[in-house]
Amino acid sequence: MGSSSLRMPTGYLSPVRLITIYLLWLAACLGTVNAFAEPHPEPFPLTRIDFEVVLDGKLEESGWQQLTPLPFTQLQPVAGVEPTEETRVVVAYDDQYLYAAADMLDSDAAGVRGNSLQRDSDGGDDMFTLLLDSFNDNENGLIFSTNPVGTRIDETVANDAESGGGSTFNRSWNTYWDAAASRHDRGWSAEMRIPLTSLRFQNEDGQVVMGMTVTRWISRKNEAATFPALDPSLNRAQFKPSAARDVALHNVETRSPIYTTAYVLAGRREELDVNDDETAFSVSDEDVSEVGLDVKYALTSNLNLDLTVNTDFAQVEADDAQVNLSRFSLFQTEKRQFFQERSSIFNFHTGGPSRLFYSRRVGLSEDGEAVPILGGIRLVGRMGDWDVGFMDMQTRDFQGEERLESGENFGILRLRRKVLNERSYIGGIAASRVSSDGYNYAWGLDTVLRLTDLDELTVRLAQTFDEDPETGERSSDSDSFRLYSSLARRTADGLGYDFTFAYSGEDYQPDLGFAARSGFFRLSPNIDHSSIGTRGEDRFQRINYWFRSEAFWDDSDRELESAYVVLGGNRQTWAGGWFWFDLNLTREQLEESFEIGEVEVVAGRHDFYSLSGGFRLAEGQDFTFWGNLHAGTFYDGERYSFQVNPGWVFSKFLSLATTYQWNGIRFPDREQELDIHLARVRLRFALNNRLSVDLFTQYSSLAGSVASNLRFRYNFSEGTDLYVVYNESQNTDRLLDTGLELPERIGRSLLVKYSYTLPI
Repeated sequence: MGSSSLRMPTGYLSPVRLITIYLLWLAACLGTVNAFAEPHPEPFPLTRIDFEVVLDGKLEESGWQQLTPLPFTQLQPVAGVEPTEETRVVVAYDDQYLYAAADMLDSDAAGVRGNSLQRDSDGGDDMFTLLLDSFNDNENGLIFSTNPVGTRIDETVANDAESGGGSTFNRSWNTYWDAAASRHDRGWSAEMRIPLTSLRFQNEDGQVVMGMTVTRWISRKNEAATFPALDPSLNRAQFKPSAARDVALHNVETRSPIYTTAYVLAGRREELDVNDDETAFSVSDEDVSEVGLDVKYALTSNLNLDLTVNTDFAQVEADDAQVNLSRFSLFQTEKRQFFQERSSIFNFHTGGPSRLFYSRRVGLSEDGEAVPILGGIRLVGRMGDWDVGFMDMQTRDFQGEERLESGENFGILRLRRKVLNERSYIGGIAASRVSSDGYNYAWGLDTVLRLTDLDELTVRLAQTFDEDPETGERSSDSDSFRLYSSLARRTADGLGYDFTFAYSGEDYQPDLGFAARSGFFRLSPNIDHSSIGTRGEDRFQRINYWFRSEAFWDDSDRELESAYVVLGGNRQTWAGGWFWFDLNLTREQLEESFEIGEVEVVAGRHDFYSLSGGFRLAEGQDFTFWGNLHAGTFYDGERYSFQVNPGWVFSKFLSLATTYQWNGIRFPDREQELDIHLARVRLRFALNNRLSVDLFTQYSSLAGSVASNLRFRYNFSEGTDLYVVYNESQNTDRLLDTGLELPERIGRSLLVKYSYTLPI
């Protein structure tokens, strides 16, 4: 890793210098972007229909047969050729709905996979998918999918399906739409019906232009066929809004319904308490009863307003337990429905998981416990040329672990607009977190410029500061800036790269965001090379190699604080399986020791290395499996680990997914060692598309607990649900260092929640 005297050049990055760098870089790049001219083919006209559609997945309406089907081309495993199976798809609309109807013939009808009845679960099934870039912004999309048993899967895609810009795919998003499917001796058929009110779009002179990609996935063949024909060198081409074909709808007049969802919740909760001198435990029981209200209203066809009162998220899936082997906090994804719609508008990431806005700060404590939300407002969409995101939320006072915590107010405003071409924008953001303990404010400016079809420049500048509510004094502004810049080329065929520079002052702390670390300079050059094989000539469908690196220098003394270099690669088979390997070299300069469980990682300079590898079986089978191995040195010791993830689809009614992970950490010079076991079991049962039961149990030896989450759901109709949720946590390591013995059970709860949506 080189000499320990590696230092960043000295010289203070003052706020004036940071802003000057941002503006000069932006000006220089604006001068080069004009050379990039994107083609604008005429929108493909969709057909307006006037016949009644019976949504049964059988395509028996004579009107479907009179429409011209879309031309399909194979994307994988062999791009540009005719699909191996005949596919007939038509997309049309009327005054209220957008329709997609597909007749997917198959020479081996018995081989069609349709084994998942549960919402948002695919189980390696055959799929019919419609991607809509409803704003036609070439960055964000809505994905609607169904399988041969009519299961609905809806999700959003952001950042043009590229990783590195926050959450790319979000399956926690749900909206109002319907699907139906049927199997027959020639294959299977499907129909989708999407209310125009569920889409946000621009209506200009009576014409609505959206981006659209239609995909048929044949699971057992690892085959994707699409309209339009797509370039296989694009990463996740079938999910990229920028690659979608523009389609046109004419004279669409949408009404703006008000969706009012009321809920009532009742149950009982049991919690474990410890007395003030921590010598004894007691169990407290309380009855729970709540009512609340959510209102969704489309102010215009492209601007949506959400209001919430006494918000509750009892039905949300439990977070996956994770093993943290670093000194930094772990990042968890947002699963709560209220925060999902066009959540990418609020994206302001500043490297890795760090971001200026992190919605899990609202209504969740640091340890993931729910904080009661009094209410709030959320506005997302587009006003003219501007993307707009606004949110204001207020939490109640609640009893924390050590004291009564006061309620807080959370505010966020995000604005951005396109410049120069269809995939470039400039924007700004402002955020606040206010309580009786203090105020935290943040602002930021950002620019994303698409220089060519493959090359993209991102520059973000942010600042935070605190204010004492009693004195009105603010923290120093000089050391609370963060600058992030990245120049990237992303391709699935050829040379790609991502060169990143970032700076963070020691006082940069967005209390409404997530900052893994502060007080650093960061350089991260990454290079990768991908190649696509030729069927019949090459053994593998895709081959990738990568060089990834990152180095952090301390802002105060410019000494190297941490760094790593990774060399690796993977291979994907023609059947869809893959395996990977990498070599990792790491340096950590620890100013303070930290603990992992009961072992201590001592302060000082540590150079260590590791080898890793893994594989995944091809999808499209009832049994799935992937796993990995890791071995190497770890700080001043050693670490060995493996993880296996077997899964079974027993039938369309029942599936099982499991995970087991073991980490063995050894410090022989200090005679310390630690074995960490993590296990997850998720059993899913669905009687049909409306009734489902999900049992999720996980064990962590590091936390010393077993947690179980049982969710029963009956979906009467979209937006109207009955949930029964049971949670229980138990201690597995019960004896404390003080000699006090923990109770067997940490806590449990049983909640029943009914929500009813009334469209007006």
